[in-house]
Amino acid sequence: MIPYGFHSVSQDEIEAVSDVLKQGWLTQGPLVSEFETLFAQYCQARFACSTCNATAALHVAYIALGVNEHSKVWTTPNTFVATSNTALMCGAKMSFIDIDVATGNMNIDLLEEELKQASHHGNLPDVVTLVHFAGHPMDMQRIQTLAKQYQFKVIEDASHAVGAKYNTGETIGCGKYSDLTVFSFHPVKIMTTGEGGMITGNDEHLLKHCKRLTSHGIDKDLHSRGNSWEFDQVELGMNYRLTDIQAAMGCVQLKKVDDFIQKRQSIAQRYLDAFDEQYIQCVSPNGGSYSSYHLFPVLVENRKPIFEALRNNNIGVAVHYRPVYLNAFYQKLGFESGLCPQAEEFYAQELSLPIYPDLTEQDQSSVINTLISAVNTYSKE
Repeated sequence: MIPYGFHSVSQDEIEAVSDVLKQGWLTQGPLVSEFETLFAQYCQARFACSTCNATAALHVAYIALGVNEHSKVWTTPNTFVATSNTALMCGAKMSFIDIDVATGNMNIDLLEEELKQASHHGNLPDVVTLVHFAGHPMDMQRIQTLAKQYQFKVIEDASHAVGAKYNTGETIGCGKYSDLTVFSFHPVKIMTTGEGGMITGNDEHLLKHCKRLTSHGIDKDLHSRGNSWEFDQVELGMNYRLTDIQAAMGCVQLKKVDDFIQKRQSIAQRYLDAFDEQYIQCVSPNGGSYSSYHLFPVLVENRKPIFEALRNNNIGVAVHYRPVYLNAFYQKLGFESGLCPQAEEFYAQELSLPIYPDLTEQDQSSVINTLISAVNTYSKE
């Protein structure tokens, strides 16, 4: 089976992890700080805080921005449930803004209209969380303008978008257009630490707060009695820490990120060329931006038999995503179908094709030929 995503790990990572095991640091050692520093530099941000996964990073980001039971958080329905689940864990009231089918990202025109209406009714969001779906960057300059006008905080969920660049040419996570940016290092993502996450930003106080929240709310810089062995828990926190084992792998993977993305870009271009004159709509990034292509989404009619034809030919095509509010848990909260019609239409047609650095040309050809054949057979039935 050709998977839709797969990690790329070599002897370099194996040796780096082995060295950590030999040296004795298994949890929070020097490599965690080194990885955070290197990742911040890569994103051109001032600070970074590592976490055990991206869900933890989102949870920490919401808490650090003051999200609680009195808060309103807006996000896209076209995302993994963690983006909104973690806001709900803070007690927030969730709302969903429909998407632009061409990119899979939140529709900024619709966001602006919803903000105007919310302003009129005194019901503006406290935080808007943007998702760079498939690694396709959003227009964050425009988001920043709206954030200043309507006074809301911004989180970028860049779980798909390590190494992607805005249409300004700046790297996602630079901290220029949002308060905090969250990344994922799950094995199918752009780079991996097995599991792991990262938060970047430019506000030193905010990132120190994030760091404290990942370690039980303990501030080791506060020596209440002047004794170096003492620490003080100053708030309620979690154990969301990354380990040195993971950080060792991350340091190696980070050196390869640009090469990984170039290979993804090459595969994406081959797909785009192959599907140009077919009944296959490719979900593409906005002009001027640089996608990391975590996913290669296409939209097709009569998806089910096409999906099954691909799977029957050992092509591990996937679907991303059921709109969050259509999940049973959210239905129990009162959300109903029809809330975001574009996201629902997108979900009814979307297929995520295999794309990862080590996908061979032969396997790429298999994906292309099988999809075209299936679409020609089933799309007009």
